[in-house]
Amino acid sequence: MAAKNRLKLASLRYVFPIMIVLGCSGKTREFKQHEGDAGAGGSAGKGVGSSDRAGSFDSAGSDSAGSDNAGSDSGGSDNAGSDGAGTSNNGGSSGTTNSGGFGGAANSGGSGGATNTGGWGGAPNSGGSAGSVNTGGSGGAACQLEADSAFCQRLAKTCGSVVAADNCGKQRTVACGSCTAPSTCGADNTCMSCLQESNSAFCARLGKTCGSVSASDNCGVQRTATCGVCSGTQVCGDQNVCIAPLTCTGTAASGPLSIYGNGTAVAPAPTGGVLVDGFYLATTANFYGSRDSVEGGFIEVRSGTVRKEHKVYATSNGSALTGYTIAGTYTLADKTISIAADNCTYGGTLTVSYGYSSNATLIKLFDTSNGSVAVVTYQLQP
Repeated sequence: MAAKNRLKLASLRYVFPIMIVLGCSGKTREFKQHEGDAGAGGSAGKGVGSSDRAGSFDSAGSDSAGSDNAGSDSGGSDNAGSDGAGTSNNGGSSGTTNSGGFGGAANSGGSGGATNTGGWGGAPNSGGSAGSVNTGGSGGAACQLEADSAFCQRLAKTCGSVVAADNCGKQRTVACGSCTAPSTCGADNTCMSCLQESNSAFCARLGKTCGSVSASDNCGVQRTATCGVCSGTQVCGDQNVCIAPLTCTGTAASGPLSIYGNGTAVAPAPTGGVLVDGFYLATTANFYGSRDSVEGGFIEVRSGTVRKEHKVYATSNGSALTGYTIAGTYTLADKTISIAADNCTYGGTLTVSYGYSSNATLIKLFDTSNGSVAVVTYQLQP
């Protein structure tokens, strides 16, 4: 009988929003329709519970009828549905091959998985479509290394040991054969009937005593040879001949200096260049802007050493004023010549820099002191 009464009450709770129930104590109690709280990740349970959570007979259903996670937090199992279709309107969780991808948001397909798994989200309530197989491109054919004979033939070498890149770009050393007498193996690894001179004979024939020299040898083959080093205080000149460095003593000469004022005209810019060893004499001086004096005299350069006369001339009448001589070393960098030298006239040392331009027969020094530019041209003397 009690079971029948409970069944009747359960069926009537959907009809009457408010019911009066007589308890064992004879008192009446009011119950209301109440939905349980939503579980974490699930949907809200439907249940009848008292607002004061009365237990046992006094409360129908718990505060959250159904479990806290009504429907699982994520879609079905690893292989739920076809290609990852999950339950509870979620994409399937990460599955095995041919299953859905990782679980997506509610009502969306799973995201892309590995090869042959679900792709990016598909239609609602279904897993993503299977991704295409990821295969690498076909490998290129391996380079076929040429034989030693083909290596020598391609490089046109007939004798000696040859070091070069082969047909596959790999550095390789190959013996390309020997010559039959009286032919000899030349510096270019080819057999030749001409008997090539030695490096010492090569240097002597060219009159070179130091440094690296490149020229044709006695058989007409281009060759580079080291022709020695200089001894003592000598230095290797730009003609590959050992020479004494420049000092305070040496040739002194002077000549007429033509001076030209160019007013507000724009001064030329230095261009740099290579300094050819030799003795140069100042011939002209052009100044731009206002200047009281310009430099003149001579400059001598020899394999990194320099001797220079610093003579001052008045721009008003061209007369020579004072002057002194310096000797030391020079360096070239970024169209600038820097000189570190001894003052041969007054003693002590000094450093001075000029912009410069040069060719095979002249040197131009750019003096930017005194707030203006003076360009002095020095001509190479025979």
